Amino acid sequence: QLEDLKTTQQEISDFRDKYGSLDKLTNTNTATNTSTETSTTGGVTPSSGGSSTAMQFNKPGWKSLGATIKFAEGTFKQGDRAYNTGYGYNMFEDLSKHPDKVFNNTSAAAGAYQFMPKTWKTVVQPKLNLPDFGPQSQEKAGEYLTNYRGVQTDKPFKTVSELRSAFDKLAPEWASIPLSSTGKSYYDGDGINSARSFASLRDFYEKQVGYKLID
Repeated sequence: QLEDLKTTQQEISDFRDKYGSLDKLTNTNTATNTSTETSTTGGVTPSSGGSSTAMQFNKPGWKSLGATIKFAEGTFKQGDRAYNTGYGYNMFEDLSKHPDKVFNNTSAAAGAYQFMPKTWKTVVQPKLNLPDFGPQSQEKAGEYLTNYRGVQTDKPFKTVSELRSAFDKLAPEWASIPLSSTGKSYYDGDGINSARSFASLRDFYEKQVGYKLID
């Protein structure tokens, strides 16, 4: 039933060399939140712009924050297969492009960061012009959208307030990230999305950076 995997072993190896191996974590959450443009019929467009010049990726703060976003979205436990994961853990094999397919008659969110097709086509690609939907392209897109929302990835966060502030900015982009004001998803009540608890995300983030955040 699965097509031949189009991401080569060399690409996976190159990706591991650049971004590090993804540890597998068991959790009971499923990739059931839609992310960018959370609604299956549209969604929000980031309001804060990014620079089109001198864009840099894989900055020191991205690995830990990116992993936390994947954990929130339910794809971190998939390891390298996170990049082939569609909504509801429906897998796809063609990484030459965004699958642009509605899974479970609910959402077209796909990839490690559960990108919606419209976000990929109208926000990410016009700026980055990525060659495919492979791991490196998804990592660049995830970091770009994070910066686009006004969250820096130059260095890891040191305080709880920094993490909360970042989450408030990212909540409209990733439905699984809670708002500090309510502890719920930005899209709570739509019948599809729910957020992880801040406590669980803080704990995960602290494990990624290797230290406790300052209260």
